[in-house]
Amino acid sequence: MVIELLKFSIPTDECDLFVQRNEAVWAKGLREHTGFIKHEVWRDCSSPTDIYIAIDWATYEDWKSFPLEKIKWLDAQMGGNWPAVGCLELDVILHDDEVAVQHPDMIVEFLKFSIPDGEGDAFVQRNEAVWTAELRRHPCFIRHEIWRNRIAPQEVYLAIYLKSYESLQQFPMEKIPELDAQMRPHWLPKQVILVDVLVQ
Repeated sequence: MVIELLKFSIPTDECDLFVQRNEAVWAKGLREHTGFIKHEVWRDCSSPTDIYIAIDWATYEDWKSFPLEKIKWLDAQMGGNWPAVGCLELDVILHDDEVAVQHPDMIVEFLKFSIPDGEGDAFVQRNEAVWTAELRRHPCFIRHEIWRNRIAPQEVYLAIYLKSYESLQQFPMEKIPELDAQMRPHWLPKQVILVDVLVQ
């Protein structure tokens, strides 16, 4: 499975319209294509004009076989000036089973790591034994995924799905230094953003 992660810069007063148009146009077009699994729309909590769309594809070949003519046609149907300002190609290297229960206030903590060559497997194993094991003990946690950038394989991303911002606040902050200390010094996140899940 691969993830197409698109980033958009949408004026705050156009966000609802963008999400509605995306559901009516692009989401419908994607569902008609072989290999499309699902998509989610996220909004950055600290920078609300940053909107992300995470599209799950069965294979990289399925994604790249989406016809260019259809891309142009769907973009024209959107009706606004909303081009993507970034796109990541991500391989899924760890994927929790889907959780059927949906949480209306669900958020995602999205972390970016820079992992030296040859240490990817060790990083995943240590993260599972340390951070994920601890998160699973707390009611805020739903599931998580680990993705690797296809173009720059040293970039590894964690998407941690949490029930709500309020439930995240109940995580004992005093545990963070203790857990981080169990990771290698260069295995700490380089970037962390918190996003609201607008569409799942």
